[in-house]
This record gives sequence, C-alpha cells and structure tokens, in this order.
Amino acid sequence: MKRFFQKYADFTGRASRSEYWWVVLANTVVWFVLSIVGFLAGLPGSTTDYDGTLEPGPGFIPFGFVLAVLLFGTVVPFLSLGARRLHDIDLSGWLLLINLFPYLGAFVIFILSLLGPKPGGARFDRPRA
Repeated sequence: MKRFFQKYADFTGRASRSEYWWVVLANTVVWFVLSIVGFLAGLPGSTTDYDGTLEPGPGFIPFGFVLAVLLFGTVVPFLSLGARRLHDIDLSGWLLLINLFPYLGAFVIFILSLLGPKPGGARFDRPRA
C-alpha cells in the first residue's frame, strides 16, 4: 500500500502480482465497509420511489462524499498501478484502454493481472539516477 501512494503517478517500471492484489484487496475492503456503513446511516429518512428504487436518507451524504473523494483520488494511482502490472507481464500500459469496452475489457485486464511475470518486462525498468 505504501508503494501504491509513493508511485502515485509513476507509469514506468513494474508491479508484482502481490503489490497489485494487496492494493485491490485493501481498496475493496474500504469500499465495502464504507458502503455498508453509509447504507445503514442512510436508512433513517430513506424513501422508496414509485419504481421501487431506494433513495437514501441524509445520513448517507457524508459517506457518499468520502466515497466520491476516494474514487477520484485513486483514479491516477490505479491507472499507474495497472500500467506497471501490465509491464511486469511484458505488455504495454496502453492496453488499459481496453477497459473502455464494458465488461469484456475489465475481464481481460483481470485475466492479464493474474499472469506471472515475464523476463521481457525488464525493458520497462528505467535506471534510477
């Protein structure tokens, strides 16, 4: 996690599977916990629309704000982490653009993130001066 924020916008180098998946796990847990607590906080005062959609009460607002800040604050680090993970399997970081295809793109990136490192990925490392 520390390296995730240290290399906030560093699209060079490589990221190991463990580096990638620990960050994904931590992010998923934080989102899950905040979403559940926000849902529970938004239950008092919630309303149901005519189509059955639940509109949360005012208690959800601070949690919605925190979730929005978390989302927008981690977009760039997740893009750089994804690019570095693709570098580790000897692929270009530009392949992340496949995420623009709904569902299929995310599935492909998921499968690629499971692959082990390839020696050719060393070409993405740059010497530190």
